[in-house]
Amino acid sequence: MTKRRALPIVLSLLTVGSANAAEKITLACSGTLFLPSANPAHMTVPDQLIVIDLGRSIVTSSIGEYKGRSFGELRILETTENRISFKGVDENGDNVVGGVNRYSGSTGLATWHNDQMVQSYQLTCKPANPLF
Repeated sequence: MTKRRALPIVLSLLTVGSANAAEKITLACSGTLFLPSANPAHMTVPDQLIVIDLGRSIVTSSIGEYKGRSFGELRILETTENRISFKGVDENGDNVVGGVNRYSGSTGLATWHNDQMVQSYQLTCKPANPLF
């Protein structure tokens, strides 16, 4: 293969790689957890990660893992200029709903059992810095 033919192939592979990387957004988040049944009801949580995979339309997170509870994969419901909203079911069968404001980083995530809120996270998120 000549150099002239190889260059377009290499450029197209780089473009595809860049597009896939841009579809994943990793956020570092900090904030509080509200547990209606706890005393105190509000507590500071350890730093959390949220990964928004626009290509697969899913959100994954370390939120709740420190308490032994996993939210698993949440489906992206809507993506607008201002907000990404998501929803799913956690490992206990409870409904999980949440959203991220794309400008402020304000993030809310709540778990509901029947019609009662079990827990609610209020977080501030920012892009996570890659290690290398």
